[in-house]
Parts: sequence; C-alpha cells; structure tokens
Amino acid sequence: MTGTVNVPFVFALPNAAASEPVPVVMFQHGSPGSSEQVWWEAQGTLAGEGFAVVGMTDTLNRVLGQDLDTQNRALFQALLDNWRFPQLFMQTYAEQMSFVRLVEQLGNLDSVPYPSGDGTPDLDLGAPLTYVGLSMGSVLGSGFLAYAPEIKAAAIAVGALRQGEAYFNRGDFIDLFPPDLAALLPNANPTDFWVGLSILQMVFDHQDPHLHSRYIYRSPAVIDGTTQRASLLLQEGLRDTNQRTLMRALAWTIGPLPHLEPVWEDSVILDSTTAPVSANVDPTTTAAFYQFVPAGVPNIPPTPGCAFEPEGHFCPQVADEAKRQRALFLRSAVDEPVPTIVDPLLP
Repeated sequence: MTGTVNVPFVFALPNAAASEPVPVVMFQHGSPGSSEQVWWEAQGTLAGEGFAVVGMTDTLNRVLGQDLDTQNRALFQALLDNWRFPQLFMQTYAEQMSFVRLVEQLGNLDSVPYPSGDGTPDLDLGAPLTYVGLSMGSVLGSGFLAYAPEIKAAAIAVGALRQGEAYFNRGDFIDLFPPDLAALLPNANPTDFWVGLSILQMVFDHQDPHLHSRYIYRSPAVIDGTTQRASLLLQEGLRDTNQRTLMRALAWTIGPLPHLEPVWEDSVILDSTTAPVSANVDPTTTAAFYQFVPAGVPNIPPTPGCAFEPEGHFCPQVADEAKRQRALFLRSAVDEPVPTIVDPLLP
C-alpha cells in the first residue's frame, strides 16, 4: 500500500427494506460508465426481487474519464512513455475487495422509508453477498471473483478481456485505438502494430482478468482457509462486436463451464447441458454459460426483448429475459443452500 483514496459509491435501496432487512448485490458498470448506473440495474429487476444494489465507479473511468477515445489515448501514451500499462485493473480489484469490507460495515444503515428510516436496519448482512457485472463490470468481475470467497453468486454478462485480442477483434485498430494512434507512432507500419499489440499483451498479462479467472474453479487459491468461490452465470450475446468469442474462451478458462441449452452457436470447447442447473461444480456451487440472440442473426430467432436490438453486446443487458435469469439466479443464492440457473425462455 502506498496511500489511500476516497471512492464514492451509489446505494439503491428497494421499498422492501421498509418491511424487513434485504440482501445486497454489488454491481459493476460498463465502460464508459459510472456508479450512477446502479439505479438502472436496480430498477430493471433487482429491486423488484428485494435486493439492495450498491456500486462504485471503476478506476479506469474515475481516473481517465468516461470517454473511450480519451481512455485509450491515455493508456497508449503511458505505454509509449513508461514501457508499462498503468495499474488501473489491479487497483480496481483491490478497491472491489475493499468494497466488500465496506458493505460488511453497513449493518446500522437505516434510510427506508426515505429519508429518516423506521428504526430498523435496511440491510440483511447475514444473507449471502452477490455480484452483477455488465460489459466492463463483467471483465473486472472475472478477475475480482478469483479472490472474493465472500461472494456466493455472481452473474456477469457480455464482458471478457484479453487486451490484445480485444484490439485485434475491432477491425481497423490502427484507426480505432485511439483515433490518433498512427500520429503517436508516425513511422510504424502494419507489421509494427501487430507485433506491438502482441508485446502489449505480454506487458498487460499480470493484470489481465482473463488470466486471473483460472483461479476461480480451475486452480483456486486458498483464501482465508477456503478454495470456495462464487456460483457463476456467464451471459453472452451472439455477434457481440466487442467480444466475438471472448466470453466462450472465458467460460473455458474458468472451469470449463457447461453451455446451457439452447446452444445457438456451438462453442466447440464447452459441453452442453439442460436446465435447470444446480451443484454442478461441487455440492454447493453452480455454474453455466448461456447465449442470447440479437435481431438480425441469420436463421436464428431473436431472444424475446431483443427483436429490435441488433447488437449482441447490448441484447443481454436490456432483455427482460436476461435480467430475469440474473435475478432468479441471485435470488436462489439467497433463498436456497445451492443456487440454481434456469433457462429464462422456459416457464
């Protein structure tokens, strides 16, 4: 530790907290984004299921600003100047771990009915703590969950990261990352960029969440005397221009996880299984990978709720069926000894 920093957060409390203490979900937003997205995810489904939702702004968006071009320009400039990537991902993992400690100290919070409360605690800190991460929140979750045995269940959607591969997948990366990357390296040719991005990946490896994710199930480290890790739901949207096949690679690296039917695109590396799924990792842990379909995929009907959403990256974030699958999974983690993952398209 070299110092401390104050990190603001947003807490969304459901009306249910007026009747009895409620369980807590940690929420991690996408990029660009901020903790203000907590209310959006809470209103989507989680508050209706009786969850309090709490989230902070990740280090990348807090330090470099909420603009992708600005972020990438700063990251590349730091790499060119210092021959290393800023430790923003490592810092976020540490802040997420500290955030768990914070939630554990909120037992006396009493704000519902707002603003003066009713004299009883709003939060049930004896209930399991859970996690939802969307896009970059999913990316960060795949690293953080390797070191957070306090989390009983986590639903992460449309976010996996191998830094170099993510840049390769975006097409004309010379122009896109950042727009003036060619100006930063005016004498570079295409071969230089390909080789350079491979070296970038090696520089980034030690904080790459994809590499940390193997310590969730595949090679769990002993933390506080346990190798227990969160039950896990991974949600992918087909034709995700930000991810391509990265979510499937993440599902394999973590476990591998089974591919919950229906299988709309065969991942080759994942075995399929049928719903519902429970206790398939060990007697108390459940995990599965599930695909949603945006509009416009040839010969495959879109998932209800995505009929007018052609981008696979957003389909699982906005579809009611995807939100329902996440909420039911987390609710089962609170209400039952072992969480259950269902097919949201079935009754």
